[in-house]
Amino acid sequence: MIPELDLNEDERDLLAGARKFAQEVMLPRGKEAFESGEVPVDVLKQMAELGFQGIMAGEDWGGSGQSTRFYASLLEELSLADPTTATTLQVHVMVTDVYERFGTEAQKKEWLPRLTSGEILGAIAMTEPGAGSDLRNIRTTAVRDGDDYVINGQKTFITNTGTEISDGMIVLARTGEDDRGRGTFSVFIVPKDTPGFVKGQRLKKIGWKSMDTREIFFEDCRIPASNLVGEPERGL
Repeated sequence: MIPELDLNEDERDLLAGARKFAQEVMLPRGKEAFESGEVPVDVLKQMAELGFQGIMAGEDWGGSGQSTRFYASLLEELSLADPTTATTLQVHVMVTDVYERFGTEAQKKEWLPRLTSGEILGAIAMTEPGAGSDLRNIRTTAVRDGDDYVINGQKTFITNTGTEISDGMIVLARTGEDDRGRGTFSVFIVPKDTPGFVKGQRLKKIGWKSMDTREIFFEDCRIPASNLVGEPERGL
């Protein structure tokens, strides 16, 4: 058991339930999934029924609006049983948070209820073969063309894009330069069926074997300008 932070009684009760689920469901299933390499979508669906996928989102969007402190405690408990599936959830919640903080009302209405309910799994594409921690080095571009943007480039080590409940991703792309010649960046929604969005093979890893991690390619991938998330050139 992980020492609990300063949680109230309701939060402690919720955490106790999560701990029970983690040990009884996630632990044995996580061992199986690690050996087989499959993504345990069945466990993710059970987690959604418990409200984990919407843990940080507001109630207006189907979430429970829990605190960051409680969410951190939850991730620790889940990670004790199955760190891979816990990290899959962490990526999903991060994406949900981006939509809620920066999305337009139309984007929120379209995506947040599906994310918080666990109907779909959230993914974010930032890392590239030559840019990981230093995101200013990314080379994937998004060029404005009338009412659209056209994305070209490659991403790697991208999580959650190839499961049966995945639906595209949000993508960080280079969209211009500032007055000092440095790249500027924007974030875009790319749904799974967008022409020019190509999923590469799953990557084989030493750990996190039951997580869907792969390369992604954008080949003249055209999306409407309304898929821009947040302010243009403020993607970082």
